[in-house]
Amino acid sequence: MKLVVKITILLTLFTFSTLIISMYILLHKAHKHFQMLDSSQNDALLAHFDMALRETASWTLLILFVVISIASFLLARMIIKPMHILQAFALKLVKGERYVSLPSMPNDAIGQLGCSLQTLDKTLAQYEQSRNEMTQNLAHEIRNPLATLKSQLSAFEDGLWEVTPARLSNCTAELDRLIGLVAELDQLNVINDPKFTIERKNQFIAPIIEKTAMLYAPICLSKKMELAIDVAPHLKGFVDEKRLTQILQNIFENAIHAVESDGRIQCYAKENGQSLCIIIADTGGGSPTPEQLFTRYVSSTSSSNKGLGLTITKALVEAHQGTIMMKNNDIGGMTCQIDLPRHSS
Repeated sequence: MKLVVKITILLTLFTFSTLIISMYILLHKAHKHFQMLDSSQNDALLAHFDMALRETASWTLLILFVVISIASFLLARMIIKPMHILQAFALKLVKGERYVSLPSMPNDAIGQLGCSLQTLDKTLAQYEQSRNEMTQNLAHEIRNPLATLKSQLSAFEDGLWEVTPARLSNCTAELDRLIGLVAELDQLNVINDPKFTIERKNQFIAPIIEKTAMLYAPICLSKKMELAIDVAPHLKGFVDEKRLTQILQNIFENAIHAVESDGRIQCYAKENGQSLCIIIADTGGGSPTPEQLFTRYVSSTSSSNKGLGLTITKALVEAHQGTIMMKNNDIGGMTCQIDLPRHSS
């Protein structure tokens, strides 16, 4: 029951009770004094009637004062008690406590506030858990190239290794890996900014997909992998060309890391109602948990391609008001399906 209804009922009962008490006292006193008089005694009749009214008013005021005091106390206690409980609950959240228990609250505005605070508690706990996992994974990702770089430089310094272009190239590769991790983290922060926007327009997607795929033709050729693109030239989508290219790059890179020599990567597109469906399938090893691939620093067991690439990809797809999913193929490998709007909503 809402708090307004409770207060209304309480005030109504209070007013009605007061009227009943006043009427009872008035009738009782008037009847008592009239019994004390003779009908011929007009002056005395008026005097006694006036006395009855005065006593009635006095008793009514006294009773009203007592009743109002009690009712006000009970009303204030009814309102303030749950507010004190919510205040203590909020203070625990401020101090860093999570999954704090909250006593049963009334089903009114204050109770709804309590439910909102409980939801906030759970959300904060999830965010903190996600942040801690990300921090641990990021520390692990940074620690590995730093340890490798340190060991190589120590070997150079101690004279255990001769400085050669190949070994210096390995050091440069580790530095590039560190720079890439920092760049990905910075990019993810930009995308998650509420002010982040994309510039979408209705355009043909075949040129975008083909241009992106050509970037990976050399590495596919060197690994003896087949890269097949089959996109009808008339297909259009309401997309940001720059961001769609970034999405495709991340998916292609993930597939190339997963596919071994003599494997195959296929990309095709089709219309699906009001959506444009882009599918990239590979013959790699798949993943035991494909639904978690968009989590930070998670990769398939067949690939060492960990990082924020797929997390960024999902954020960019959602910025297009689209969806993305990964699933294992029955015959092996994995398929990525991206659904984007064909027209402006």
